[in-house]
Amino acid sequence: MSKKIRFKVYLITDRTLCKKSFLEVIEEACKAGIKAIQLREKDLSSKELVELTLKVREITLRFGTKLFINDRIDIAKIVNADGVQLTENSLPINVVKKIAPELIIGVSRHTLESCIEAEKSGANFIVYGSVFKSKKGFEAQGLDKLRLICSKIKIPVFAVGGVNSENAKSCIDNGVFGVAVVSGIMGSGDVEGEVRKLTNS
Repeated sequence: MSKKIRFKVYLITDRTLCKKSFLEVIEEACKAGIKAIQLREKDLSSKELVELTLKVREITLRFGTKLFINDRIDIAKIVNADGVQLTENSLPINVVKKIAPELIIGVSRHTLESCIEAEKSGANFIVYGSVFKSKKGFEAQGLDKLRLICSKIKIPVFAVGGVNSENAKSCIDNGVFGVAVVSGIMGSGDVEGEVRKLTNS
C-alpha cells in the first residue's frame, strides 16, 4: 500500500451534526469527490464501532476513498482500513508502525514542538489546529501559527478547526497541504455542494 498522501480534503466524521442519515452523508461526500475520511465516533462501543465502520468501509471501497480510523488500531486492522489517526494520547507512533506497518499514520497535533516530534517519529501526515474557532470550543491558533508550522514541517500538514469552504483558501495560502473538515461537511444541508467547493479551493 502506497503511503504517499494524495488527498487534499480530509473529512472527519461527527454523526451528531448530520441533517440526514450518517451513511447518506458519507456516500454523498464520496460521490462528490472526498478521497479520505477519518471515522471519529468516540462515544460508540467497540461492537457498535465495528458495525458502523464495516458499512462505511463498503462505501469508501466503492468510491476509491481512503478510510482512517481514529485511535483504534485494532478496528483499523479488522476492517482493512487504509490508516489510523493518532492523538497525543494514542499509542506511540513507533509502536503502531511495529504492530501495523501497513497502515498510513496521521496524527493530530496542537503545537510546533509536537508536530516536529511526530515528523521525527515517522508520521505520514499531521492534522494541526484548531486554526479557527470551532464548535468544539478549542482556542483558535490562527493563520500565523499555521504558517509557522508549515514552514518547519516537511510532511503534509492539514489545517483543522472551523475550516469550511469559505476559509479553506486562506489555509492553503498559508502553506498547508490540505484541509480537514468536520461540521462544514457533516452539518451541511448540501453535502455534495460543500465538498465540490472545498475540492476546488
